[in-house]
Amino acid sequence: MSVLQECRKVVLINFYDRTCVSTRILYSILKGAGHEPYLIIFKDDRITVIDSFKKDNLYYQTIFHNEFNGCGEDVNPPTEREIDILIKKMVEINPDVIGISARSVAKDISKRIVSKLRKVLPKVRYIGGGYGPTVEPEKFLEFLDFVCLGEGDECILGMVISKDPREVNNVAWLENGKLLYNKLAKGVNLNEAAYPNWDLDNKYMVEDNAIKSFEDVYDITAYDIFASRGCPAGCTY
Repeated sequence: MSVLQECRKVVLINFYDRTCVSTRILYSILKGAGHEPYLIIFKDDRITVIDSFKKDNLYYQTIFHNEFNGCGEDVNPPTEREIDILIKKMVEINPDVIGISARSVAKDISKRIVSKLRKVLPKVRYIGGGYGPTVEPEKFLEFLDFVCLGEGDECILGMVISKDPREVNNVAWLENGKLLYNKLAKGVNLNEAAYPNWDLDNKYMVEDNAIKSFEDVYDITAYDIFASRGCPAGCTY
């Protein structure tokens, strides 16, 4: 695999998820390999009681303690000013690679933001991963250059430093309108997996028409414990 040798500046964007363990693991991998990662949380993961179920909802709706709850864009939609603030910060950082971590529900806001970013940062490599790009890669590849299918631990460095990410396992791309993808890497050995990075450096949140350092918005007294890798739920629809 032909690689770009110099340190790469990489911004990872997450939506409505300040914990974002998987993205923090990728942050650790990038930092451990000598790169300069940043993490930006676009909008806080607030859950609000709503009067009733919305038929035209964008995000998840749940019932908790006999009350309807909404989240994401349904109860805390992004403003144009917040998008402009994000774009301005990205131009200030001037990254080599921008990575989008998203569920399918964040597909539209991801596309909206990346479309604006390409106008001011046209030479950046745009990559994606998470549940959304894994489940429907074609939709995300309409606005991203490459996406990761499944776990990103084994391929994030290749997606960042390879001159041609089409040589990297787990990577998918569009070629002449056709979806192409490489074989999946073996599952990560959890005894050797990187720990999520919980440092406050180079981490920001865009919320309430402002951008703030994690020093000002993250509750360092909270301690999250995860008993499994990935979502432990067994959802049915």
